[in-house]
Amino acid sequence: MAVCLLIALKLVVWSPADKGVRRLGDPDAVELKAMSMAEIPGITFGAALKRSITWIAFISCSLAVIVSSSILQHGIPTMVMAGQDQTAATAIVSAMSIVMMFTGPIVGIVCDKWNLSIAAVGTSLFFAASTVGLALMGTGSIGMVLYVGGYIFGVPAINIISPLMMGHMYGEKDLGKLIGYANVFIGIGGAIGASAVGMLYQAYGSYGTPWLYMSVILVLVAIICGICTSKKRKFGPETADAAQKKQV
Repeated sequence: MAVCLLIALKLVVWSPADKGVRRLGDPDAVELKAMSMAEIPGITFGAALKRSITWIAFISCSLAVIVSSSILQHGIPTMVMAGQDQTAATAIVSAMSIVMMFTGPIVGIVCDKWNLSIAAVGTSLFFAASTVGLALMGTGSIGMVLYVGGYIFGVPAINIISPLMMGHMYGEKDLGKLIGYANVFIGIGGAIGASAVGMLYQAYGSYGTPWLYMSVILVLVAIICGICTSKKRKFGPETADAAQKKQV
């Protein structure tokens, strides 16, 4: 941390303008004026909060992070209790973090080039497979394969899918506020998850059943994401008009 801080103090500036550089893609004064006068398409924050599907989407963010935070805290203990060497278990988690530098962009490409709904449902199901792998960790290599493969393609369900899902349903008008609310629910899930799995472990005496519960939660998340990212829920002029009439 000390080394990183020294590098940041030396190299980081508030703005490229401090170095006499204009960032590539920054609009000029004329473009900024045109942007300020243009109407940003989307549904207002207040109208979005009046829809029950919005709160269901927020809750799905919490549910996904309940599982994610549980894996972060209990994943290595699960592997160690299943007979994995502690050093090897830690190395596996580190390796997964490196691999996710590449799987995240792959999921982003799927969202852009093919279909957001496929990516949303798929990442949640991969995440569910990861928890099933943890539940099967002591039964053979299949548990490790499911855990690693599911995790590296499942984590984008949180940090990629959540903001894209808000934009899909409501456009860009108040997207920042909606993503902010989603992050609040993400924080709530992070506060609950590890403790919940810990209590389940105390109740059952092993990690097998708690991880199966987490897989059920992620299947529910996949269903919610599939509904929220469907063509029926996609923002368009007709949905904006309907929301405005309802608000009036």
